[in-house]
Amino acid sequence: MKKSQYENYFRDTNITVMGIGLLGRGVGDIKFLASCGANIIATDLKEQKKLVKSLRQLKRFKNIDYTLGKHLVSDFRNRDMIVKSAGVSLDNKYIETAHKEHIPVHMSFGLVLDILKKENVRVTVIGVTGSKGKSTTTGLIEALLKKANLTYHLAGNIRGVANLPLLKKINDGDIILAELDSWQLQGLHTVKISPNIAVFTNFFEDHLNYYEGSMRNYFKDKTAIFRYQTEDDHLILTSASKKAIKKYYRGTIIGKQCLARFKHLPKSWEYNIFGKHNEKNLAQAYHVGKLLGITQSIIKEALTTFE
Repeated sequence: MKKSQYENYFRDTNITVMGIGLLGRGVGDIKFLASCGANIIATDLKEQKKLVKSLRQLKRFKNIDYTLGKHLVSDFRNRDMIVKSAGVSLDNKYIETAHKEHIPVHMSFGLVLDILKKENVRVTVIGVTGSKGKSTTTGLIEALLKKANLTYHLAGNIRGVANLPLLKKINDGDIILAELDSWQLQGLHTVKISPNIAVFTNFFEDHLNYYEGSMRNYFKDKTAIFRYQTEDDHLILTSASKKAIKKYYRGTIIGKQCLARFKHLPKSWEYNIFGKHNEKNLAQAYHVGKLLGITQSIIKEALTTFE
């Protein structure tokens, strides 16, 4: 993607980034925004001494101000955009302040997809979510993409991988492979975009402290994996995720649904990962490979050698 395409969204804008963090994602996004010429307030509840390594990476940028050890309501007023990190509740009082002032609140992955769509950059987005198994399933799909020599970019909830800098690398025809937890999926509700290939592993009790004990609120975030799909998109389910949709979702699913079963894979294949849960992960990865047009021999090599 050309610099002139993405830079226009940020140059000379006033942006508050809520969450610098320690894992590299927040720092990477802030670096990107600063390099695009945005005027940034970076705020984090952690104090400066706990953020030393992260702050050191941002030292060269003169267009970043910091609020550390606390958040200030004033940092969420008179801004052009708020970029919030995962785990920050949408009913957080600072986010509510931004909403009251009609300031857009984004998460970085959703913002990436929104800009790609607006700039008509045609990519295939593969999103993987579920209470369990999403990391293994994402790893299996990545193994397929590698073996098939397809151009792809990791995104979403990948440790150390910032989303916004992907705008520098992504071109027409590329694939984005994103592991998406429920918090990352909140950002897709904001921009009303779902992955072209959505992989939904399962749905169990998890993060209920964040969702105030409500499985329905937890599932509502999860629905972003398929809710905004078109008729050309695909939703790959297991029996567990299909059951969850039947229980918690009352809307219409537009994408083509596929129930992945391990019995669909050739019986002669032998694997290096075991267990019923991994059989479901393998089955979903297998169906992704088929949708991408990857040959049976390459799919076999990728899945049977994955450890």
